Amino acid sequence: MQDHSRASALLATALQGHDIKFKKEAVAAELDDGSPQGRTNAQWVMEHISPNTLLSKDEAVLVKSLERSGVLETLLRQSDLASTRALTEDEIREATATLKASTATCAKQVATLKSQLELTERLQTGSRTTDRNQDRYINGLNRQHLLEKQRIKAMAEDIKNDFESRMHEYQQQKQAERKHLLQSISSKLVEDDEILSKAERIMADSESTEADGQLEKRALDLISILSRLNAEEIRCRLDRLYLEGLLSDGEVMADAPENKEAKIALEQDLESLYSEIEVLAELSARQEFGQTILGELRRNKQHSAHSLEENLDSILEVLMQMTRSTEQEIDKIQYRQSHREALDQLSILFKEEVSNREAEQIQTKKAHRRQSSLSSPIKPPQRQSSTVTRSLQSLESFLRRLGISPSASLTANELALEKRTELADILHHNLSLGAEMPLYESLGSSDEAKQLLTSILHADSHAEPSLVDVTRKEHLSDLERELAAIQKDIEHVNLNVLVEPDRSRDKFIEKWGQS
Repeated sequence: MQDHSRASALLATALQGHDIKFKKEAVAAELDDGSPQGRTNAQWVMEHISPNTLLSKDEAVLVKSLERSGVLETLLRQSDLASTRALTEDEIREATATLKASTATCAKQVATLKSQLELTERLQTGSRTTDRNQDRYINGLNRQHLLEKQRIKAMAEDIKNDFESRMHEYQQQKQAERKHLLQSISSKLVEDDEILSKAERIMADSESTEADGQLEKRALDLISILSRLNAEEIRCRLDRLYLEGLLSDGEVMADAPENKEAKIALEQDLESLYSEIEVLAELSARQEFGQTILGELRRNKQHSAHSLEENLDSILEVLMQMTRSTEQEIDKIQYRQSHREALDQLSILFKEEVSNREAEQIQTKKAHRRQSSLSSPIKPPQRQSSTVTRSLQSLESFLRRLGISPSASLTANELALEKRTELADILHHNLSLGAEMPLYESLGSSDEAKQLLTSILHADSHAEPSLVDVTRKEHLSDLERELAAIQKDIEHVNLNVLVEPDRSRDKFIEKWGQS
């Protein structure tokens, strides 16, 4: 009975020590003293269930890990396993002390990793805050850029509409000015023709000066003829008187000698008077008629010359006015023609600029679409999510193996939304800091205990133990490749496109805004 109770207590203690659930009634039934099987079971428990024969919790965990990794099966397949030397008490105590030291060192390492994890979480929180602020700033810049773009586009559209309306008004004004100009030029030409006809008449009237010279010459000729005729008349009268005197004297004193001498003297006197008659007749004609006629002709000539000079001055002034008005009209026509040509050229340039601008916008949109299609590779969403899930599970299992429970900020949903490039940089930075920390001295004993335990367990074994999970290693390599690809894509992204100014648009607004 005592053996039965001792066996039951020993088995219950062993099961409780290894956290194995059991029922006392079932244990008592299996170790019943009244049956041969119960006594056999109790005897076996007394022989095999003891602290010296059972594994401790740590040893059981180690055996399970070895079994999961496949090392235990490799060890059991060894043919020389039976020849392996058993551990002595001193070696066990030494290994236990070493394991305790390594446990303390691992605890320190876990504390260090926890502090690094807290630092990583703080950095991630700051990074998320910075990202949110940057996103808000970029969104604000995008909104501001969009509003400015809309404002400039509206201004450009207003300028375009205003320019088109002005050009339409200018076309109408040009048509009206053309009609008015034709009418004014035709009326001006009619007035100029009338003025020129009047000037021709005045010049025709002024040509009488030559006739005045001929008239003066004719008057002189007539005066000379008159003087000659007067002289002839005087001679004729003298001859008649002389003949009448001769006839009268011849009847009275025909034969008287004295009469002959008187006759001879009278003939001589008449001969002397004949030479003076022409001079006196010419002087008399000039004095009586020539001076009056010539004076009147000179007065008429002076008056005609004065009137001719006045007419010439007036004609010259009229011609100068016509020349000035014609030059003014020519200048106005040339100015209007140059202004019209400039506006036509400006209209052509405006149309070309608008067409070029539209073509540039179309090409820019096509280039942006092409660049976006080339710079954003399409990946299968299910494969990516599965890869991210596997990488996150491997990270969580790694933290659990170190005794660190992942916080709420490291859940799968939020970690999937985090920027994996920044997380990789932070982890790399923290690991580099951890490698530079003075942990070698505290971790040295742990490494020595691990090597000692490994050498004792595999003293006669040719197999090399490995605790690395191949699937997790593949997941980590996939995660690293994905992080490298994302980092490369982020480096190629040009965020300056959102805020850089549009040179062509500024030139267009500046050019047409000044006009």
